Amino acid sequence: MINQERLKRNITPHRLEHKPLKRNEVQSEQNLRETFKNHRLNSGEGEIKAEQYVRINNTNKSAVETAKLIKRTFNL
Repeated sequence: MINQERLKRNITPHRLEHKPLKRNEVQSEQNLRETFKNHRLNSGEGEIKAEQYVRINNTNKSAVETAKLIKRTFNL
């Protein structure tokens, strides 16, 4: 399954600045699409039963919001 959000994030200015291999956008997208074919990148809802686990959809969350959620969940 193609994750459109992941494809969009793959070419953000921040990612391109910090990850030189992503700068060849055509090759980078091909690699990501191949990864989607061969690997599942996310756990399914309720799939992992571990006590020290949190599943976060951060599509519409900032890094700060996500970090706060992790800190709150694990009492950090």
